[in-house]
Amino acid sequence: MESNNLGKLIRYHWAAILICAQLGIIFGAALAITTPREYTAHADVFVQVSGGSSTSDVAAATNYSQQQARNFSAVATREIVLQPVIDDLGLDTTVPELRRRVSTVVPLNSTMITISGTDRSAQTAADIANSVADELTAVVPMLTPEVVGESTVRMQIIESANPPATPSSPNVPLLLVLGLLAGLVLGAIVVAIRAAVGTRVHSVEQARAITGAAVIGTIAFDKSVRDQPVPVGDGTWSRRAEEYRQLRTNLRYLQPDTPHKVFVVSSSIPGEGKSTTTANMAAALAAAGLRVGLIEADLRRPRLAEVLDMTPGPGLAGVLTGVVPLEDAFQSWGRDGLQVLLAGDTPPIPASSSSPSGVRRSSSGCGRSST
Repeated sequence: MESNNLGKLIRYHWAAILICAQLGIIFGAALAITTPREYTAHADVFVQVSGGSSTSDVAAATNYSQQQARNFSAVATREIVLQPVIDDLGLDTTVPELRRRVSTVVPLNSTMITISGTDRSAQTAADIANSVADELTAVVPMLTPEVVGESTVRMQIIESANPPATPSSPNVPLLLVLGLLAGLVLGAIVVAIRAAVGTRVHSVEQARAITGAAVIGTIAFDKSVRDQPVPVGDGTWSRRAEEYRQLRTNLRYLQPDTPHKVFVVSSSIPGEGKSTTTANMAAALAAAGLRVGLIEADLRRPRLAEVLDMTPGPGLAGVLTGVVPLEDAFQSWGRDGLQVLLAGDTPPIPASSSSPSGVRRSSSGCGRSST
């Protein structure tokens, strides 16, 4: 997908993307609120191996200490250490369950073991970390060889665990970010589905590609259309008025060899603005000095009288039923002499009314001839 097409999709569906992003953040916040708080406390144990006085002996002892630190970090989560912890603290748990709440870390090239205990209580988390450190220092001498009655490996607690002030889980910022990302992914899926199955036309290029026809004009949406439905007839400048004048220019280039032209304006569904569009087209053509006749052929839902602020008369329905002659049914509107034929009195069953060839129901049309 090209970048400009992606930008258009985002621009047309920004509301759906924003809603999905907000939903994702709300879901992340809800997850952060409902997830039980857990606290993690840390205790540090230093491992030291007895060695000789020479440099080589010290280097060998250091390497051996690092190796033993990694071995003892694994021992810290075994039953030989965890069962006494359960007994000393009176925990209502089992060794496998406690093992999931205890972890150890040996920093690179270090002889120190960091023991972490996790629990929903900050004090219990600190007690678990400290008890595991105590039991590990007591167990290590039983697992190492002795030299002249003393163990070659010594362990010492260099920092005890304190109850943490803030919980370690859940990670609220992370959950919010993940919720936002999930919302954006959901928004992208929604936009892709709407783009694949949607039938709404959003751009001139899309309309041209679908219909294979040239676009003769575009009219921007304006919230003031209810207050000023026909800005062209007022002679004032506005964006909509200028766009209708540009449409008039393009219409005059259609079929240039035809002295009398007829344009039919229709829409796929009611309420898409065909009456307003037709009225402005006719007013723009009349303002250019052309003789224009505007005929309202929508006998089901006539709105042209409301748009032009005209008094309803016999109109097209009366002409079709022979009640009034065509010449008497036209009304003059505006300062440019636009001739308007309203729909007139709506017949009981508009679909059964006879109409001459070339008149389409549920549409409005404007015809004009050059002066």
